[in-house]
Amino acid sequence: MKRLLLSVFALGLMLIASSAMAANYGSAGCGLGALIFKDEPGKIQILVATINNLISPQTSAITSGTSNCYEDGGREEASLFIAVNREALKNDISRGNGETLSSLSALLGCSDTDQLGTTLRSNYQNIFPTSQASPDEINRAIGTTIRNDQELAKSCRIYG
Repeated sequence: MKRLLLSVFALGLMLIASSAMAANYGSAGCGLGALIFKDEPGKIQILVATINNLISPQTSAITSGTSNCYEDGGREEASLFIAVNREALKNDISRGNGETLSSLSALLGCSDTDQLGTTLRSNYQNIFPTSQASPDEINRAIGTTIRNDQELAKSCRIYG
């Protein structure tokens, strides 16, 4: 029994150390435990990790998108995508369509690529205010643009 408890404790510590903080759950990650205790800080996250992984498997929740487990990593991926494809994306947004814009739409989980293109095109100056804007700044501006458009916000999983 002691070994089991030590193993659970060690597992919890590893999960806490390796998990990233998110808005809807604490350092133990998403899952059933996160629904119960939310992002309450401290040692309670060990219990959250235990519940997330032993009682109701976290991997199942992540795969099915339940128990507060959503793919939120798209925001970081979007910044990287913008950094790598900046000029092509800039051109596509200025036209309101294109392959790079379609790829960004898929990355952000947007179901209506045409609407995304139209909206980003009409907000081009806000998205690319200067030629020196960083990928993170561009990404934040795209997120703000999506959230400010009610219909588009419903269409896009990441920023909606």
